[in-house]
Amino acid sequence: MVTLLLRVLSHSTAIQPLLDIPTTRGSVQSVFPRAANLLFGSRLLTLHARDTPCAPNGLVLPLRAGQGPLADLQTGMAVIIERGTIYIPTPSLRLSTQNSQPWNPRPHLEPGACPPERLERNLERLTTLMAGKASRDGLAALANLPVDAAGVSASAEAEASADESFLLHTARSAAALLLDGVIHQNHQAMRQGASTLTGLGPGLTPSGDDLLIGFMAATSVLNAPLGLSSDFYQRLHMELLTIARGRTNKLSITWMEYARQGEVAEHLGHLFHALVGDNARLLEDAALTVLKSGATSGGDLLAGIILGSRCLIEQHRLEQARG
Repeated sequence: MVTLLLRVLSHSTAIQPLLDIPTTRGSVQSVFPRAANLLFGSRLLTLHARDTPCAPNGLVLPLRAGQGPLADLQTGMAVIIERGTIYIPTPSLRLSTQNSQPWNPRPHLEPGACPPERLERNLERLTTLMAGKASRDGLAALANLPVDAAGVSASAEAEASADESFLLHTARSAAALLLDGVIHQNHQAMRQGASTLTGLGPGLTPSGDDLLIGFMAATSVLNAPLGLSSDFYQRLHMELLTIARGRTNKLSITWMEYARQGEVAEHLGHLFHALVGDNARLLEDAALTVLKSGATSGGDLLAGIILGSRCLIEQHRLEQARG
């Protein structure tokens, strides 16, 4: 049998330790038109078709969506990693990372580089864009949830419309509890809200998971640019992960684990750079790229990023008020 050798185009530096192991064995965990997930013990590695944003645990292959041999993979197939080469015996495929372009999934944002007023201005731009472009089937509408110490929950009930879906109605109440718990450091409210959101909705990564991933990413990545401590959110993220491990799928948990460390997919990294900058066109382009990911995932992620960012702004305001 002839072995097909493919050169990986790019890969996340977060998976380099896994690639460097002399020999490790795993299996194909799941296959989709644009991606396939490989499981090695507790670690997931994602193979992407080209022109697909690379996940923080991903490699990009020189293949189009739906093209073999990516499309020929099947769940349960054996996979072996040997010093940077991924070998799939059936269908006799080798993926070499030699000369692959590595990229860092952790956005490099200078400490104190973003005044809260600039971030708030960019969030308003992002929310306005989503109102016209995001799918109405997911949780994008939650980007408008108020985040302030006066009380999120009561305002959220006032914002709800009579004709919204059961998914959105359920998520709205849960997100309000989560945000109220974060602002007032009420752990019971945080746990209750997060428990309802985790695994909520359909999809490869359920809508509630996507919102939480966006929330965790924002509260990991944007602390330093706003000059805030990350201690509280590090504890919160560990609690969110503990809840998630009993309620949702492996892929969602994997991306939450990366988000906790401030490691995100390529298109989210571009968005975070635009959010702390002052270029409206770059922000719009980055946001539109995120919105194209999945049927509703892009809007769900952006809603979580907006809510997480507003929590940070409110934290900054409260700290300034206390002197």
